Amino acid sequence: MAPPTVAEQYVDLLARAGARRVHGVVGDSLDPVADAVRRHDGLEWAQVRHEETTAIATAAGAHGIRVEKATQVREALREAFAHDGPALVDTATDPDTPAIPPKSTTAQVTGSALSAGRTVLTGGVGRVIDLARANLRTIPRP
Repeated sequence: MAPPTVAEQYVDLLARAGARRVHGVVGDSLDPVADAVRRHDGLEWAQVRHEETTAIATAAGAHGIRVEKATQVREALREAFAHDGPALVDTATDPDTPAIPPKSTTAQVTGSALSAGRTVLTGGVGRVIDLARANLRTIPRP
C-alpha cells in the first residue's frame, strides 16, 4: 500500500477534527485535496464558485477564518471547532510551493513519487509537468 499523500493526510486531519463537509474552489493546487475528500468516507466535498468565501461566510453569519501560512492551520482549525455555530476555514494555497520540501524524509519523497506516478497513469501528465516547472522556479540560481 502506498503511503498517504499530503492531501490525504490533510483530509484525514480534518475528518479526525470533526469536519463533515469541505468547501473549496477547485483549481490546480487544490485538485488533490478535492479528490482526497471525495474518496474519504464521512466527508462531503462542496464546491464553491468564489475565492472570497471567508468574507461571504462572515456576511452570512458564519465565523470565517482566512489562513495564508501553514503555521496558522492548526490554530485556525481549533478556533473553528471551538466556535458555537457554523465556521469556515479558508486556506490559501500557493501553486508554486515545491511538492517536496527542502529537507525531506524518505517517506515524503516516496509519497511524492507515487503520487506523481498515479497522476501520470490517470492521464495527468500535463499536471506533473506543470508541477515540475513550478518546482524548478523555486530553486535558487547563482
